[in-house]
Amino acid sequence: MRPQMKYADRRGAPAVIMVGTDELEQGVVTIKDLKEGARQAAAIESNQEYRKARPGQFQAPRAEMIARIREILEADQ
Repeated sequence: MRPQMKYADRRGAPAVIMVGTDELEQGVVTIKDLKEGARQAAAIESNQEYRKARPGQFQAPRAEMIARIREILEADQ
């Protein structure tokens, strides 16, 4: 998944949506706000802390996915 995330970041995508088996079972999606994540990551010093914090990443119910992406897009303007 890392290459796809880097590709999205290079293309200037504001966010990515991840849906795996766990998300499908729980009825959620994982959303990563790439710009907010980069901003938060700048303050994190260790890889261990970064993995624990998962900056800019959150889960949302599938029914709220579009609304949450719109929030990210509006904040990006």
